This record gives sequence, C-alpha cells and structure tokens, in this order.
Amino acid sequence: MNKGMIRNTGLLAASIVCFLISLLLEHFSFYNLAENRIVRGFQETLQDKEHHTYALFDEMEQLMAPLDKEGRADPDQYFTLMYSQLKEETKGMGLDLFIVKNDTLRFWTGNAVSVETLLANESERDGLVFAGNSWLLKRERKVGDCRLIGLILIKHEYQYEN
Repeated sequence: MNKGMIRNTGLLAASIVCFLISLLLEHFSFYNLAENRIVRGFQETLQDKEHHTYALFDEMEQLMAPLDKEGRADPDQYFTLMYSQLKEETKGMGLDLFIVKNDTLRFWTGNAVSVETLLANESERDGLVFAGNSWLLKRERKVGDCRLIGLILIKHEYQYEN
C-alpha cells in the first residue's frame, strides 16, 4: 500500500467518526443534560410540595372533625385550633392553605391571593392560577360542606422589573 491510500483511508475514518460524534451531540448535548437536570429538580421540588400539601389537608381534616361533629365550626375556632401549627408548617415553603365553607372564606394562612382569585374558576378544582404577580398551583379537597384549598407558589411574575 502506498502512503496516499493510507492517508485517504485515515481521513475517511476520521470524517466518519466526526460525523457520528456530531449526530450524538445533536441528540445528547450538554446543554440538554443540564436543562433536564434543572427540570427534574423543579419537578421533584413541586412533587414534594404537593405531597406536603396533601399531608396538611389530612391534618386539617383531623383538626376539623371534632368541630364539625359538635356543629360549632366558626372561623374563630378554626384559627384557634390550626393557625399557629399550620403557619409554622408552611413557613418559607411558598404554600398557603384556605378553608372555604358555603362560598365564605373561613380560614387562611397567607394573604398573597385575593378571595376573588381564590374562588374564581370553581369548575377547575386543580390547576394553574395567576394571582396578579405570581403563578400558583391550586390543589383542592372537599370535606363535607368545606373545601380545603392549597396554593403552591410556582413563580413570581412582577409587572415591573428594575
């Protein structure tokens, strides 16, 4: 074999290897891997907050049960029984809890959302809610004639930025 043929074969092999590498990088770029890691982290965080919200719903149901049996479930007693405990458990999590009974707000742990926004779109029990300056994920559970509503902060979206 002469040197020209070996060189041409080597160039052909190198070009095939470069082509295969470019095909692989098109589908598995480092940017996509980093982006997937970010998305996966967001999904895990959101799922943890959803599980925490449902656990708090269970806790709220247990605290409400004695009041509902006695027929003396007024807003002051909801606050007396639940506010300090639930406020501490939702502190810094971007999570607000509400109790709505007969279209009246009876209990709340935060004031980031107006009552109109909270009660709007009642046909949609769960879903995304835009509250003027933030996007929230709404989770709801019906307990007797009460609705337990949890709002999980997804993202702040302010109208003006510096």
